[in-house]
Amino acid sequence: MCIYIADEYGNLPYYRSRYTRGQNFIEIPTTIPLKNVKVDADFFGNFGKVTVMQTFVSEHESPVEAIYSFALKSGSVVVDLKMKIGDKSLVGIIKEKSEAKQEYQQAAEDKKKATLLEQINETDYRVSLGNLMPNETITIEFSYVTTAEANEKGFKFVIPTNIAPKYTGSSDVSILDKNDGTAEYYDQLTYTTNIKYDFNLNISWKSKNPITSVQSYTNDISVENENEENTHKKITSTTSPKTGDFNIVITTNPGTCIYHEKTVHGNYVAVTHQIPDVDVENTVPHNYTFLFDRSGSMQGSKMTQAIDALKIFVSSLEEGSWFNVVSFGS
Repeated sequence: MCIYIADEYGNLPYYRSRYTRGQNFIEIPTTIPLKNVKVDADFFGNFGKVTVMQTFVSEHESPVEAIYSFALKSGSVVVDLKMKIGDKSLVGIIKEKSEAKQEYQQAAEDKKKATLLEQINETDYRVSLGNLMPNETITIEFSYVTTAEANEKGFKFVIPTNIAPKYTGSSDVSILDKNDGTAEYYDQLTYTTNIKYDFNLNISWKSKNPITSVQSYTNDISVENENEENTHKKITSTTSPKTGDFNIVITTNPGTCIYHEKTVHGNYVAVTHQIPDVDVENTVPHNYTFLFDRSGSMQGSKMTQAIDALKIFVSSLEEGSWFNVVSFGS
Protein backbone atom coordinates (compact mmCIF):
# COMPACT_ATOMS: atom_id res chain seq x y z
CA MET A 1 0.00 0.00 0.00
CA CYS A 2 1.30 3.45 -0.93
CA ILE A 3 -0.11 6.94 -0.51
CA TYR A 4 1.41 9.49 -2.88
CA ILE A 5 1.46 13.31 -2.83
CA ALA A 6 3.08 15.68 -5.30
CA ASP A 7 2.86 19.82 -6.36
CA GLU A 8 3.56 12.24 8.53
CA TYR A 9 6.88 11.71 17.24
CA GLY A 10 9.83 12.81 18.69
CA ASN A 11 11.57 9.45 18.98
CA LEU A 12 12.03 9.10 15.23
CA PRO A 13 13.07 5.56 14.29
CA TYR A 14 15.63 6.65 11.73
CA TYR A 15 16.19 9.24 9.06
CA ARG A 16 18.17 9.37 5.87
CA SER A 17 18.78 12.69 4.16
CA ARG A 18 20.35 13.33 0.81
CA TYR A 19 20.87 16.27 -1.54
CA THR A 20 21.24 16.57 -5.29
CA ARG A 21 24.60 17.03 -6.99
CA GLY A 22 23.99 17.15 -10.71
CA GLN A 23 21.73 14.21 -11.53
CA ASN A 24 22.84 12.09 -8.54
CA PHE A 25 21.58 11.85 -4.98
CA ILE A 26 24.40 12.16 -2.44
CA GLU A 27 24.00 10.62 1.03
CA ILE A 28 24.75 13.10 3.84
CA PRO A 29 24.93 12.68 7.63
CA THR A 30 22.41 15.38 8.50
CA THR A 31 19.17 15.71 10.41
CA ILE A 32 15.82 17.20 9.53
CA PRO A 33 14.80 18.43 12.99
CA LEU A 34 11.33 17.62 14.24
CA LYS A 35 9.81 20.73 15.82
CA ASN A 36 6.29 19.77 16.81
CA VAL A 37 4.09 16.70 17.20
CA LYS A 38 0.34 16.77 17.73
CA VAL A 39 -1.79 13.66 18.22
CA ASP A 40 -5.60 13.84 18.11
CA ALA A 41 -7.64 10.69 18.74
CA ASP A 42 -11.34 9.88 18.96
CA PHE A 43 -12.37 6.57 20.56
CA PHE A 44 -15.73 4.86 20.95
CA GLY A 45 -15.09 1.87 23.19
CA ASN A 46 -12.01 0.24 21.70
CA PHE A 47 -12.54 1.62 18.18
CA GLY A 48 -10.56 4.73 17.33
CA LYS A 49 -9.29 7.09 14.66
CA VAL A 50 -5.95 8.76 15.34
CA THR A 51 -4.48 11.77 13.51
CA VAL A 52 -0.77 12.56 13.86
CA MET A 53 0.70 15.90 12.74
CA GLN A 54 4.49 16.27 12.57
CA THR A 55 6.27 19.53 11.70
CA PHE A 56 9.83 19.48 10.34
CA VAL A 57 12.29 22.24 9.44
CA SER A 58 15.23 21.68 7.11
CA GLU A 59 18.46 23.27 8.36
CA HIS A 60 20.60 22.05 5.47
CA GLU A 61 22.02 24.47 2.89
CA SER A 62 20.79 22.46 -0.10
CA PRO A 63 17.50 20.78 -1.07
CA VAL A 64 17.26 17.38 0.62
CA GLU A 65 15.15 14.27 0.61
CA ALA A 66 14.26 13.10 4.12
CA ILE A 67 13.21 9.52 4.80
CA TYR A 68 11.91 8.26 8.13
CA SER A 69 9.82 5.43 9.52
CA PHE A 70 7.20 5.06 12.21
CA ALA A 71 5.40 2.11 13.73
CA LEU A 72 1.71 1.48 14.32
CA LYS A 73 -0.07 -1.21 16.31
CA SER A 74 -0.62 -4.40 14.33
CA GLY A 75 -4.00 -4.26 12.61
CA SER A 76 -4.01 -0.47 12.26
CA VAL A 77 -4.76 0.97 8.83
CA VAL A 78 -3.57 4.33 7.47
CA VAL A 79 -6.51 6.06 5.77
CA ASP A 80 -5.12 9.42 4.60
CA LEU A 81 -2.01 11.54 4.28
CA LYS A 82 -1.63 15.31 3.89
CA MET A 83 1.33 17.62 3.46
CA LYS A 84 1.22 21.33 4.34
CA ILE A 85 3.80 23.79 3.00
CA GLY A 86 3.11 27.38 4.01
CA ASP A 87 -0.51 28.12 3.08
CA LYS A 88 -0.71 25.22 0.64
CA SER A 89 -2.18 21.87 1.71
CA LEU A 90 -1.82 18.77 -0.48
CA VAL A 91 -3.83 15.55 -0.08
CA GLY A 92 -2.49 12.06 -0.73
CA ILE A 93 -3.94 9.56 -3.21
CA ILE A 94 -3.78 5.78 -2.67
CA LYS A 95 -2.12 4.10 -5.64
CA GLU A 96 -0.52 0.78 -6.55
CA LYS A 97 2.95 0.63 -5.03
CA SER A 98 5.11 0.59 -8.16
CA GLU A 99 3.07 3.37 -9.78
CA ALA A 100 3.26 5.58 -6.67
CA LYS A 101 7.04 5.07 -6.39
CA GLN A 102 7.58 5.91 -10.05
CA GLU A 103 5.54 9.11 -9.81
CA TYR A 104 7.33 10.14 -6.62
CA GLN A 105 10.77 9.58 -8.16
CA GLN A 106 9.79 11.50 -11.27
CA ALA A 107 8.47 14.41 -9.20
CA ALA A 108 11.70 14.46 -7.17
CA GLU A 109 13.81 14.52 -10.36
CA ASP A 110 11.65 17.39 -11.68
CA LYS A 111 12.43 19.27 -8.42
CA LYS A 112 8.79 19.23 -7.35
CA LYS A 113 7.54 18.83 -3.80
CA ALA A 114 6.57 15.20 -3.24
CA THR A 115 5.69 12.85 -0.39
CA LEU A 116 5.42 9.07 -0.45
CA LEU A 117 4.03 6.92 2.37
CA GLU A 118 4.72 3.19 2.11
CA GLN A 119 3.69 0.26 4.26
CA ILE A 120 6.91 -1.71 4.83
CA ASN A 121 5.48 -4.62 6.78
CA GLU A 122 2.56 -5.33 9.12
CA THR A 123 3.45 -2.60 11.63
CA ASP A 124 6.08 -0.31 10.05
CA TYR A 125 5.62 2.56 7.60
CA ARG A 126 8.09 4.73 5.72
CA VAL A 127 7.62 8.37 4.64
CA SER A 128 9.79 10.04 1.99
CA LEU A 129 9.85 13.85 1.70
CA GLY A 130 11.28 15.00 -1.60
CA ASN A 131 12.91 18.38 -2.32
CA LEU A 132 12.76 19.87 1.15
CA MET A 133 14.25 23.34 0.69
CA PRO A 134 16.65 25.17 3.08
CA ASN A 135 14.86 26.61 6.14
CA GLU A 136 11.56 25.27 4.83
CA THR A 137 8.84 24.12 7.22
CA ILE A 138 6.68 21.14 6.26
CA THR A 139 3.86 19.56 8.27
CA ILE A 140 2.99 15.94 7.54
CA GLU A 141 -0.42 14.75 8.73
CA PHE A 142 -1.57 11.14 8.58
CA SER A 143 -4.63 9.41 10.04
CA TYR A 144 -5.19 5.78 10.87
CA VAL A 145 -7.95 3.64 12.33
CA THR A 146 -7.10 1.21 15.09
CA THR A 147 -8.45 -0.79 18.01
CA ALA A 148 -7.38 -0.50 21.62
CA GLU A 149 -6.32 -3.69 23.36
CA ALA A 150 -9.27 -4.97 25.39
CA ASN A 151 -9.43 -7.11 28.52
CA GLU A 152 -12.00 -7.84 31.23
CA LYS A 153 -11.46 -4.44 32.88
CA GLY A 154 -11.15 -2.03 29.98
CA PHE A 155 -8.82 -0.91 27.20
CA LYS A 156 -5.19 0.02 26.57
CA PHE A 157 -4.21 2.49 23.85
CA VAL A 158 -0.58 2.43 22.73
CA ILE A 159 1.18 5.08 20.63
CA PRO A 160 4.41 3.55 19.28
CA THR A 161 7.10 6.24 19.33
CA ASN A 162 10.05 4.46 17.78
CA ILE A 163 11.32 1.37 16.03
CA ALA A 164 13.88 -0.24 18.33
CA PRO A 165 17.29 -1.12 16.88
CA LYS A 166 17.21 -4.79 15.90
CA TYR A 167 19.87 -7.31 16.83
CA THR A 168 21.56 -8.36 13.56
CA GLY A 169 25.07 -9.31 14.67
CA SER A 170 26.54 -6.41 12.69
CA SER A 171 26.33 -2.64 12.42
CA ASP A 172 23.86 -2.87 9.53
CA VAL A 173 20.15 -2.31 10.07
CA SER A 174 17.69 -3.61 7.51
CA ILE A 175 14.09 -2.76 6.74
CA LEU A 176 12.39 -5.60 4.87
CA ASP A 177 9.84 -4.74 2.22
CA LYS A 178 7.34 -7.60 2.35
CA ASN A 179 5.72 -6.71 -0.98
CA ASP A 180 8.69 -7.40 -3.23
CA GLY A 181 10.83 -9.44 -0.83
CA THR A 182 13.81 -7.11 -0.91
CA ALA A 183 15.61 -5.46 1.97
CA GLU A 184 17.19 -2.02 1.97
CA TYR A 185 20.31 -1.58 4.10
CA TYR A 186 21.43 1.72 5.59
CA ASP A 187 24.97 1.83 6.98
CA GLN A 188 24.69 5.02 9.01
CA LEU A 189 21.21 5.11 10.48
CA THR A 190 20.61 7.55 13.30
CA TYR A 191 18.13 6.89 16.11
CA THR A 192 17.01 10.34 17.22
CA THR A 193 15.74 9.37 20.65
CA ASN A 194 17.03 12.57 22.28
CA ILE A 195 15.47 15.09 19.93
CA LYS A 196 13.75 18.11 21.50
CA TYR A 197 10.31 19.07 20.24
CA ASP A 198 6.86 20.26 21.33
CA PHE A 199 4.31 17.52 21.97
CA ASN A 200 0.53 17.75 22.33
CA LEU A 201 -1.84 14.83 22.85
CA ASN A 202 -5.63 15.16 22.80
CA ILE A 203 -7.93 12.15 23.18
CA SER A 204 -11.71 12.05 23.32
CA TRP A 205 -12.78 8.68 24.76
CA LYS A 206 -16.43 7.65 24.88
CA SER A 207 -17.88 4.45 26.28
CA LYS A 208 -21.36 3.04 26.69
CA ASN A 209 -20.33 1.90 30.16
CA PRO A 210 -19.07 4.24 32.93
CA ILE A 211 -15.34 4.91 32.83
CA THR A 212 -13.94 4.27 36.29
CA SER A 213 -10.29 5.28 35.79
CA VAL A 214 -7.82 6.67 33.24
CA GLN A 215 -4.10 6.10 33.80
CA SER A 216 -0.79 6.32 31.97
CA TYR A 217 2.20 4.43 33.34
CA THR A 218 4.59 6.12 30.91
CA ASN A 219 3.71 9.83 30.81
CA ASP A 220 1.96 12.62 32.68
CA ILE A 221 -1.64 13.15 31.56
CA SER A 222 -4.59 15.36 32.45
CA VAL A 223 -8.11 13.90 32.53
CA GLU A 224 -11.41 15.81 32.43
CA ASN A 225 -14.92 14.41 32.80
CA GLU A 226 -17.18 15.50 29.94
CA ASN A 227 -20.58 14.31 31.25
CA GLU A 228 -22.42 13.28 34.43
CA GLU A 229 -22.71 9.65 33.32
CA ASN A 230 -18.90 9.30 33.40
CA THR A 231 -18.92 7.82 29.90
CA HIS A 232 -16.88 10.53 28.16
CA LYS A 233 -13.34 11.54 29.11
CA LYS A 234 -11.01 14.13 27.63
CA ILE A 235 -7.35 13.20 27.97
CA THR A 236 -4.48 15.61 27.27
CA SER A 237 -0.71 15.59 27.65
CA THR A 238 2.19 17.86 26.76
CA THR A 239 4.86 15.48 28.04
CA SER A 240 7.15 14.30 25.25
CA PRO A 241 7.13 10.50 24.97
CA LYS A 242 10.10 8.81 26.60
CA THR A 243 12.03 6.06 24.87
CA GLY A 244 9.42 3.40 24.24
CA ASP A 245 5.67 3.63 23.78
CA PHE A 246 3.04 6.01 25.13
CA ASN A 247 0.46 3.91 27.01
CA ILE A 248 -2.98 4.91 28.29
CA VAL A 249 -5.18 2.46 30.23
CA ILE A 250 -8.94 3.00 30.38
CA THR A 251 -10.91 1.04 33.00
CA THR A 252 -14.68 0.66 32.57
CA ASN A 253 -17.49 -1.35 34.08
CA PRO A 254 -17.71 -4.61 32.11
CA GLY A 255 -20.63 -5.19 29.79
CA THR A 256 -21.84 -5.33 26.21
CA CYS A 257 -21.73 -2.10 24.17
CA ILE A 258 -23.47 -1.35 20.89
CA TYR A 259 -22.33 1.56 18.73
CA HIS A 260 -24.37 2.89 15.85
CA GLU A 261 -23.58 5.55 13.28
CA LYS A 262 -25.63 6.70 10.31
CA THR A 263 -23.82 8.31 7.36
CA VAL A 264 -24.57 9.15 3.75
CA HIS A 265 -22.99 5.79 2.86
CA GLY A 266 -25.28 3.75 5.13
CA ASN A 267 -25.69 2.53 8.70
CA TYR A 268 -22.80 1.09 10.68
CA VAL A 269 -23.09 -0.99 13.85
CA ALA A 270 -20.32 -2.34 16.10
CA VAL A 271 -20.65 -4.52 19.19
CA THR A 272 -18.02 -4.95 21.92
CA HIS A 273 -18.22 -7.27 24.90
CA GLN A 274 -15.88 -7.28 27.87
CA ILE A 275 -15.72 -10.65 29.59
CA PRO A 276 -15.16 -10.30 33.36
CA ASP A 277 -12.87 -12.52 35.42
CA VAL A 278 -14.59 -15.71 36.46
CA ASP A 279 -13.45 -17.88 39.36
CA VAL A 280 -13.25 -21.43 38.02
CA GLU A 281 -13.58 -24.24 40.55
CA ASN A 282 -12.63 -27.89 40.19
CA THR A 283 -10.07 -27.28 37.48
CA VAL A 284 -8.21 -30.27 36.03
CA PRO A 285 -4.47 -30.49 35.29
CA HIS A 286 -3.25 -29.73 31.76
CA ASN A 287 -0.03 -30.06 29.77
CA TYR A 288 1.56 -26.72 28.78
CA THR A 289 4.46 -25.77 26.51
CA PHE A 290 6.11 -22.33 26.84
CA LEU A 291 8.13 -20.98 23.89
CA PHE A 292 10.92 -18.73 25.20
CA ASP A 293 12.94 -16.28 23.07
CA ARG A 294 16.54 -15.81 24.28
CA SER A 295 18.03 -14.39 21.07
CA GLY A 296 20.28 -11.35 20.98
CA SER A 297 17.39 -8.92 20.69
CA MET A 298 16.20 -10.05 24.15
CA GLN A 299 19.34 -9.05 26.04
CA GLY A 300 19.16 -6.70 29.00
CA SER A 301 15.84 -5.72 30.59
CA LYS A 302 13.81 -7.63 27.97
CA MET A 303 15.26 -10.94 29.15
CA THR A 304 14.63 -10.03 32.79
CA GLN A 305 11.00 -9.20 32.03
CA ALA A 306 10.55 -12.41 30.03
CA ILE A 307 11.92 -14.51 32.90
CA ASP A 308 9.61 -12.75 35.38
CA ALA A 309 6.65 -13.37 33.07
CA LEU A 310 7.53 -17.06 32.76
CA LYS A 311 7.66 -17.37 36.56
CA ILE A 312 4.18 -15.85 36.81
CA PHE A 313 2.79 -18.25 34.19
CA VAL A 314 4.33 -21.30 35.87
CA SER A 315 3.13 -20.28 39.34
CA SER A 316 -0.39 -19.82 37.95
CA LEU A 317 -0.74 -23.35 36.57
CA GLU A 318 -3.31 -25.72 38.02
CA GLU A 319 -1.93 -28.08 40.67
CA GLY A 320 -0.71 -31.29 39.09
CA SER A 321 -0.19 -29.76 35.62
CA TRP A 322 2.80 -30.64 33.45
CA PHE A 323 4.83 -28.07 31.54
CA ASN A 324 7.85 -27.79 29.25
CA VAL A 325 9.95 -24.75 28.34
CA VAL A 326 11.24 -24.69 24.76
CA SER A 327 13.76 -21.91 24.13
CA PHE A 328 15.63 -20.67 21.08
CA GLY A 329 18.46 -18.24 20.42
CA SER A 330 21.95 -17.65 21.72
